[in-house]
Amino acid sequence: MRLGLGLSLSMSAIVAAPSIVPPVTDGLEGFFLFGVDAAESAKNWAPGKADASVVGSPTYGDDYAVLTGNGVAYLQTQVDHTEDMTFIAVARPLSDAAASLISNYQSPATLHAGNTNGSVLSFSTGVGADGKVVANFGSAYNNAGTSTQVTAAQANPGGDINADYAISGRVENATRGRTVNNLTMGTVNSNTPGSVTVADIGGKLRIGTSYNSQLGAQVRIYASILFSRRLSDEELTTHYDWLKAYFSGLSL
Repeated sequence: MRLGLGLSLSMSAIVAAPSIVPPVTDGLEGFFLFGVDAAESAKNWAPGKADASVVGSPTYGDDYAVLTGNGVAYLQTQVDHTEDMTFIAVARPLSDAAASLISNYQSPATLHAGNTNGSVLSFSTGVGADGKVVANFGSAYNNAGTSTQVTAAQANPGGDINADYAISGRVENATRGRTVNNLTMGTVNSNTPGSVTVADIGGKLRIGTSYNSQLGAQVRIYASILFSRRLSDEELTTHYDWLKAYFSGLSL
């Protein structure tokens, strides 16, 4: 695990540390730094918040885990799905295929029968098998008992597979605007419904998979950060600058 300022350490060397605190903590619900093994990858560094549990058998490096969608190998967090959220992931797409980063897509809905499309930050194919993927963030609203997804998508051609990216997805209840940032590439894309809608809330959030068989590709994940509010542009930039220093060995 890389611990800022170019210092490279194994997670096991710092496991006794009481906390690792990012620059923005208001609304911080989950802060996961991957690597070494299941116990250390599942630790939630957000102060006072519950750890996640590992499902399946991810593979681990010193500072990452390779997770697989379709419910194969992922983290089940105890982070609630809320109307306002910010998801941030430092990740590497490993193939030209759809991969879930943070999601509760197709989890049981709380406002109606059946499932919700929930909120999902993901990589997806852009224009077919071109060796590139785009970042997407979607968040659903309850349309009279029907879960209706509204997605902000990075424009094609997107970024190369087997490269590292910091990406984020944000949603705010007041406007229901959805925004996806590929912070590494400097892209920002938004999608806002024509009127304020009711968020279609679902189950607790997962890292590396949705609740169904979609978004099933493998992805290498270094960090996942979850907030129960929409960070401002300034806060997101501050967090990105901190992540670039923290993961100084990556080209973020």
